[in-house]
Amino acid sequence: MASAQQRQTEHRDMIGIAEGILMHRHDIGPVAAFRLLVERLRRRVTRGHVSSHSRS
Repeated sequence: MASAQQRQTEHRDMIGIAEGILMHRHDIGPVAAFRLLVERLRRRVTRGHVSSHSRS
């Protein structure tokens, strides 16, 4: 069973990877990449496309 701290670290790592991909694809900096990631996530959430995942 993963601890809360472990899950936080995993999520932070996934966000960093996603930011890196966006930075590379769009030739943008880290702040712009994070904003783009947040904007895209908000769009998906408002459309109901994000499902909750549980980890054990």
